[in-house]
Amino acid sequence: RVRSTLELMSHVGRTCEARGIPYLFPKAFQDYPDFGDDVDLLVLRRSTRVDTAIVAGLPTVPVARDLGERFAGTATYRIRGCSSPLDVQHGRLGIVGEHDEFPRVLVQHARPIVVDGIAFAEPPPEDQLVLQGLQRVPGRLRIALSDVVFTVSTLRRSTLDWDYVIATARRYGALPGLGCYLGYVDQIHRDVFARPLLSDTVARALTLEGWGRIAFRDGGYRFPIVRANGRLYWGQLRHRIASGDWGGAGRLFLIPLVAGARAGRRLTGGTPPPAPRGAGPRRAAVGEGRTIHRSPRAPMNTDRILVLDGRTIEALACVRSLGRAGYWVAVGGKRRWPLASWSRYCHASYHYPEETLDGFASLRRWAQQHNVRVVLPLTEATTQLCNAERGEWEALGITLGCAPDAVLSRAFDKAETLRRAAACGVRIPPTRFPTSLAECREAAEALGYPCVVKPRFTSAWNGHGFLPDLGPTYAKDVAELEAAVRSRRQGEYWPIIQAFVPGKGKGVFTVCDHGRPIAWFAHERLRDVRPSGSGSSLRRSVALDPRLQTRAERLLAQMEWHGPAMVEFRDEGTGAPWLMEVNGRFWGSLQLSVAAGRDFPRIWTEILTGKPPDPPASYREGVILRWLWGDVKRLLYILAGRPAGYPGTYPTVAQGLRELFGRQPPGTKLEVWDPQDPWPAVGEWAEGAREVFIKALRSR
Repeated sequence: RVRSTLELMSHVGRTCEARGIPYLFPKAFQDYPDFGDDVDLLVLRRSTRVDTAIVAGLPTVPVARDLGERFAGTATYRIRGCSSPLDVQHGRLGIVGEHDEFPRVLVQHARPIVVDGIAFAEPPPEDQLVLQGLQRVPGRLRIALSDVVFTVSTLRRSTLDWDYVIATARRYGALPGLGCYLGYVDQIHRDVFARPLLSDTVARALTLEGWGRIAFRDGGYRFPIVRANGRLYWGQLRHRIASGDWGGAGRLFLIPLVAGARAGRRLTGGTPPPAPRGAGPRRAAVGEGRTIHRSPRAPMNTDRILVLDGRTIEALACVRSLGRAGYWVAVGGKRRWPLASWSRYCHASYHYPEETLDGFASLRRWAQQHNVRVVLPLTEATTQLCNAERGEWEALGITLGCAPDAVLSRAFDKAETLRRAAACGVRIPPTRFPTSLAECREAAEALGYPCVVKPRFTSAWNGHGFLPDLGPTYAKDVAELEAAVRSRRQGEYWPIIQAFVPGKGKGVFTVCDHGRPIAWFAHERLRDVRPSGSGSSLRRSVALDPRLQTRAERLLAQMEWHGPAMVEFRDEGTGAPWLMEVNGRFWGSLQLSVAAGRDFPRIWTEILTGKPPDPPASYREGVILRWLWGDVKRLLYILAGRPAGYPGTYPTVAQGLRELFGRQPPGTKLEVWDPQDPWPAVGEWAEGAREVFIKALRSR
């Protein structure tokens, strides 16, 4: 085995040198004459196309890659006649290729070594230690005895440049991992030799303590996996965000997805988890052939429900609620693997690439083929597309989970909502409804700067597609006002100009049956995703405030509202609250109401299917849910800085880090994580990583 492995390495080394390919065998000789399970080859070119030249003339067979190896760009080849596979790493190291700078250092610092008369290149011991900090603990279940022996012998026999080791490890984010690994090795050395391995100065610089005890069992050294890997993961994430490395941060968000996939493969003996147990979504094809998810249990209800906008967390709340109520539930979305389709309660998924009338005509045919009875659109865009051809849906016996256009406009048109609120005695901020740029200037002068510039519609249809949703913004002078107005004008509809009003964002939630609220719910926002104002990332169920409920009930009756509604106020606690808007659809914090005992998706579906809803008289107060990915996004908003013209207080970066990584209120539970339905938590991080990647690419 040693001879065949050396011949393989010699052949690969000569080939790389002949073709001018920078390369290195970073760990091959750490345990010589043992070569471990494979031979690691590091090349700096980030494409597997270079492999054709590297293995030219060798009888190779590519090995199937798992999800992490695909993200990392690693390729493995079995060579006939050699028991050691060749593992080619293309300019990246780590679980998902998150380390892309240190490989260049390894290659640049490579030194020659002669083994059995053959010359090779390997890293100096200082770089090998840094490499161990990157690789020995993160993502691993144990530490091999051979790794410990190599590290102990290296530290004993070498005069190391510790200043270089510590500085390099800190620069490339390896210092916590190195401290963790050497802390474990030092524990072992103390247990065996009754003395420390490292000097006090080095030990203090590396932070060896606090990683937990390590013990030898089942052929390897076992350590507290969750404790060590969790601490290292968040440390790496903080390092990447603080240094502005958004690409690296995006790759780190892929690690939970890879860990989940590998855990599932181990639990099922090396095969992907089967779909009936909720092993994540299968790709939904475009066209007639749709992939069906089989149910974990036979449904008790004959009605079939199609939930749209599957990428949203409110869609996931609907799927879980209705699935547990016994409904057959399918998911539709613009993405192939929307969040809600990861749920075990999702029986089928449909991918519509574009939100257009043609796309929804195909969706309608698919719904008919699958005997769908109710369609629940969850955003203003999909609601408008469904309503545009409401007659065609109803002709097929399919009920739309939204009110007709005449009613919808009372909530979707923010100007109409504010006019109706003022007409029924609900207090609104000082507001103007201009119809020209000149009137916008006059409105801002009358209300005073800074003022709020708010589009009339969240999703404005121009006859061909939806205009970009830029959301509200702040203007502190005429120049900013004109820029905001021009960018937020929606055809003939000019934006609303409002005065900024102080207070805390508060909302009351309900489902109405033709103007009559069926059940109520309230929560308080403990943290917003966007610090300047948005949906929340941390929220707690609270008792209904009669001041808010009576005003919301009066407004919804005036609107003759039919369906779910979130009535949002800003309240200083003294005087009447200010109405901000009415969201005529399910809201992002929907799961909190379900967890507290107010199951709005089920109530609304019962209304739509003609069943008399019978909600409980009360709900649990003090339930706290945290949308973890929302907190990650909040930190990114904080790092981006205060929005231009925003007059309110804005959190510091230190505060944002404490919110994300610090202690949460007692009793806080994660919104997406559910031990009975775990895969959506994996899907959320996969989708979040995709979002970060896209933003990172666009910012370049």
